[in-house]
Amino acid sequence: MASTSLFIYQTMNLFKHLCIILSASFVLTGCSKNEHTPQTPAADSEIRHTIATLYATYEDSHERLYDQPIASNLFSADLKWLLEQAVKTSKADIERVAKSEHPTDKPALLEGSPFTSLYEGKTSYTIQSINIAESVDPLGTQADVRIDMENTAVSPKITWTESIHMVNAYDSGWRVNNIFFAKEIAHTPDLVTGLKQFIAANPPAGSTSP
Repeated sequence: MASTSLFIYQTMNLFKHLCIILSASFVLTGCSKNEHTPQTPAADSEIRHTIATLYATYEDSHERLYDQPIASNLFSADLKWLLEQAVKTSKADIERVAKSEHPTDKPALLEGSPFTSLYEGKTSYTIQSINIAESVDPLGTQADVRIDMENTAVSPKITWTESIHMVNAYDSGWRVNNIFFAKEIAHTPDLVTGLKQFIAANPPAGSTSP
């Protein structure tokens, strides 16, 4: 009888300690999540500012891509490199055509509004939502920004929705990493895919496809 009582006492004591350990674990987990949860109000403001700067800098025209360096404060390193390669590819083709026997031929150009779904660009936009989450690649935070676009300069007016994917690597600041276009009006699903297709379709003169 004594041994049974001792067993019950030890079991209850073990259960008590286990409950204490589990409680502490939950508290620590909760603290850890709070520490790594993105600060939405501050991030919200910076994201909106970056998007406004993007549109103001390039003004729905491809020409700004050609007459100034690609803005490193607006794009992730990967997207900046792709944009630079696309512009380099285009400039090389412009030079090739100018020196050819047919200098009036049209070279490969990044035309229209490169950062919106519509060739003619937008006349206004409204940010509908900003969803921020942790990011592993790159390490830091990421955001998906849903944007309603409108162009009233065409008749009839056109409205559409697209999404900007942004990253904030190592708290270095929010950068545009890709733009997902409206499939009903865009010729490519997203900016990254379009740039890669443009580069692949216009290899340097004398090169051969693998």
